[in-house]
Amino acid sequence: MLVNEHGLLICLLNKWELEKVALREPNSRKSRGQLVWSMAQVSEFGEIEGFLGDLGTYPAFTLVAFSDEEERCWEWDGVELSGRRPQMPLTSSSYRFEDVRAARASQFLDGLRGRAYHAAVNQEASAYSVRMCRPDAQTWSRSVVRVGEKVSWEYLAEQPELDGEPQRTFVELARR
Repeated sequence: MLVNEHGLLICLLNKWELEKVALREPNSRKSRGQLVWSMAQVSEFGEIEGFLGDLGTYPAFTLVAFSDEEERCWEWDGVELSGRRPQMPLTSSSYRFEDVRAARASQFLDGLRGRAYHAAVNQEASAYSVRMCRPDAQTWSRSVVRVGEKVSWEYLAEQPELDGEPQRTFVELARR
């Protein structure tokens, strides 16, 4: 995830459920995070598609971008790229993806939003909650981004087993 001084927010979610899709060049697999960071200097929303040309070495992902004027989502399944408006809530999971997506969508449709949704407020953290905890994995961080006259990013580093309050880091940028 990145947000820059132009107020452009770009997020990438792994499509774990499609990890078995064969890459065209399996020995030259690239990090999806590198793709996001390569967009750090993008100043206009329309520039994003220029970074989405040759994706053959990237595993499947969903890329979402938000600006003051627009929001857009691109799905890369390992073979084909498609674009659309994002459908909330966006989610990713390496565990029982369809069940996890349904559980999180239900929470979202029930009116849970913002910090309450992402912090699993009023529910126990589980394999199905956004602030996920299961025996083999957990949510290790959450971010809160605000884009206004300034751009702020609050990063919350979770404790093992989500025990206690996360460590908070706050960064603020002036907007161009």
